[in-house]
Amino acid sequence: MKHLFFLLTLLFCLPLAAQQTYRARVIDAETGEALPYASIYASKDNGTLTNAEGVFSIEANNEDVLRISSVGYQTLEIKAAELKDEVRMTSMVRNTHAAKALDAERIMKKMIKRLQREYVHSNEKRDNYFFRITNSIDGKQELLEAYLTAKGATSLHDISFLAGRRIQGHDSTAEESSILYSCFQKMLGLGPMIFEPWQRIITPIYRGATSKPYTITQMNTYVETNAPNFFRRDIDTYRLKADTYKWEMVPKLELNKRFYSYSAQEIDGENGHNIYIVKSEGIISSDTFIDGTFYVEDKSFALLRFEGKLHNYTIEQERDSGCELREVEPTIQITYKRNRKYTEMESIAIKIEEDNLTSRSVAFNLGNRKIPFKTKESSNSENLIEVIDQTGTTPLLWQANVLQYTEEETSLINRHEQ
Repeated sequence: MKHLFFLLTLLFCLPLAAQQTYRARVIDAETGEALPYASIYASKDNGTLTNAEGVFSIEANNEDVLRISSVGYQTLEIKAAELKDEVRMTSMVRNTHAAKALDAERIMKKMIKRLQREYVHSNEKRDNYFFRITNSIDGKQELLEAYLTAKGATSLHDISFLAGRRIQGHDSTAEESSILYSCFQKMLGLGPMIFEPWQRIITPIYRGATSKPYTITQMNTYVETNAPNFFRRDIDTYRLKADTYKWEMVPKLELNKRFYSYSAQEIDGENGHNIYIVKSEGIISSDTFIDGTFYVEDKSFALLRFEGKLHNYTIEQERDSGCELREVEPTIQITYKRNRKYTEMESIAIKIEEDNLTSRSVAFNLGNRKIPFKTKESSNSENLIEVIDQTGTTPLLWQANVLQYTEEETSLINRHEQ
């Protein structure tokens, strides 16, 4: 009996002992260029992204199958033990013949209708994200990392930071931090639609006015008499909390035809699903606005990805001579997933490259992955610098290997630790 118990224990422990770190660089098979922010999963709750250099690392067992995907490329499945130093991904073929007959506005309206319907099902669920931002301003480098919680339906909103750390390649105080003055962290809320009220930015998808202005009394009366029918309707304006009969406003999403023109193409997809590529082009000159490209699945009209740019945006930047305003044009890359019956953000990456200013931000949805700290060790604030000062730096948090560091980030960390 003792021998049997020993054998069972040994067999149980073998997969754990075989787990190791696998590392590779993902590139475009045709151009040889790195593919930043591609998704890699060893299991549903064990995933990561490639960094800005296309490099990833992940903890996995030898027999685990790594699923490597990037919208617009053919998905790869590679056994961890067979992973090579370089992974080449093949782009999907553009179906230019079919593109001529596509109705871009129709595609967008069907996609928005789906987002609207799914937003109700999300019940504003919150997810945990890992966030990293690296800045280089006037030669001064800074890296910040944090765990945060946010509502991720369609775009990130209602963001609260839980714990974080700051690594600087120069001598400065918290008050001199570039993050504090430029508020780069708030750019996590950017996307094809924006929830946060401080960001007065025109977007391709906007929140329209409700068709009927009801009072709370009218709402409660309607619920008491029509609640059964309410749930059988396609809800696009309000959401009901059945436990309290309390109504809350749900954004009514609409296509912004006033400020944008739309065009579409189609590429061959996978598993019988092609992908629509819808380009939204802003016809605005002076206002702050976002335009870009939507990747939409052809049969389900599910939003897969958004690549865009923020125009005419001003940040506040601390310089040696004092604080000054500076106009920048951040690029935005958002990948979506649909594991819980609604479209939610899997990752968002934001890049700024201007004279004497480079900034890269990335946030990754951790899913059910546990954050390696206890609740009492965390904080809860919209201000990242404030959270860092409150929680300090717990080494266990940054040993989780969520995202592979770039060479520049590794060099900065090494200098900081010397």
